[in-house]
Amino acid sequence: MLKFKSAVKDWLYFLLLTGTLAISIGSKASEDTQRNFLLKHASVLNASLGAIVLERCSLYDSDLSGMGARAFSLEQCTLASQHLVKILDIEPYAIEGEPLSLAFSHRFKELMNDPQVHALLKYFLRPGIELNALRVVTNSTLRSSSLHLSFAELAAVLFQDSGMNLDFYVTEKFGDRPPLVDLFRKSKQKFYQLVAQSDLQRKNLDLTNYKGGATYHFFVIRYLAHKIVQSGVEESAAYFSAFIFNYMYKIDEVQGLRKSVYSEPSQALNLGTAQDIYLGYQAAYGDEIRTVDFASFYQSYTRSPMATLRAIALEKL
Repeated sequence: MLKFKSAVKDWLYFLLLTGTLAISIGSKASEDTQRNFLLKHASVLNASLGAIVLERCSLYDSDLSGMGARAFSLEQCTLASQHLVKILDIEPYAIEGEPLSLAFSHRFKELMNDPQVHALLKYFLRPGIELNALRVVTNSTLRSSSLHLSFAELAAVLFQDSGMNLDFYVTEKFGDRPPLVDLFRKSKQKFYQLVAQSDLQRKNLDLTNYKGGATYHFFVIRYLAHKIVQSGVEESAAYFSAFIFNYMYKIDEVQGLRKSVYSEPSQALNLGTAQDIYLGYQAAYGDEIRTVDFASFYQSYTRSPMATLRAIALEKL
């Protein structure tokens, strides 16, 4: 069971209890069964997500304060986990019986239905238009419009997944508008064809030999971290909660959800998984503090995952 602290407010007890119940549906339940249960029940999924992030924050808060150091307070991390769940706004859906989830669901549908966004995507698909042109037009035109849309939000919300799952969702929800579905697919494809060279070849983030799943790990986590800060949460707690969300998402793939809540993987991470985690680290922290390059991150994590996570929490990696 999760360890509770007396200072935590009553609503948090419910959050943790619900999350613990969902995570430990029972030792008899398989990982697939528990994951399917979470993805089919939005309220339980969101409560569990908040509880998992908060448990990780609590773990490092306890460890670091015991070492005479503290990156953030448990109260701030509580607020960060609360805002993280609210901002993510997850909507479960299924493809051929396989449960999946859409992030930023209300905003995604708003953008998909807006003629200004349609015009922007048509402009982006014109021959010779590069990613920087999309950035400039979005930030100069739509940011001051009724949408208040920035390039960072466009990338994170509308292009939140480079794979086919998002295409299937759009087809299912907007299938009665074939031109819109086609516009979305083509613009998303062009976006990810250009993104590595145009946006992520910066600072210490070299994706020349990138073997991870998708660069959306960068855009979603960067946007999420900034939105949590805008909610009034201290930067250290906001950055760490966004990073740990992406981290938990990736190590769940390695060792399953139950183990991932409380422990680091016992086996070495493959290169692609490590790069996806690193993208989340760069996204959450890279705009504000000096971050290490991927080789240093991978070496540190391989040597000691817990020490690396402590250093990230203290912003001293």
